[in-house]
Amino acid sequence: MQIEKLASPTFILNENGNVSVLLPEFSGEPEAPSLSATDAGTLFFKRSGKDGCRLTDIPGEVMNALAKVDKCLVIELDLGLVADLYEKDDGNLETAFKKFYEADVIGVPAGKGEKK
Repeated sequence: MQIEKLASPTFILNENGNVSVLLPEFSGEPEAPSLSATDAGTLFFKRSGKDGCRLTDIPGEVMNALAKVDKCLVIELDLGLVADLYEKDDGNLETAFKKFYEADVIGVPAGKGEKK
């Protein structure tokens, strides 16, 4: 994993309070992945023991939702295929989903990310 920072990743919040995040596909398999807060609007995504990157510009609504859950569904996407689907105006994004797994959510306090 050679990415140091991903700005404004896409998070999905559903009506049941579950949180998912869409990220680019990384090589190798995840090992004990986690998301932890570093400051307002920033998370650290640890994919394995050695690999991780900062996720920045996280909206307060997402940070508050993460404060209420123990796990987040991570969906890794083939970004080349996403671009092809977009060019073809093909809404079948699920074909670009490459890996699905849960990441532990650690230390995201309620209210983190809200700007006053």
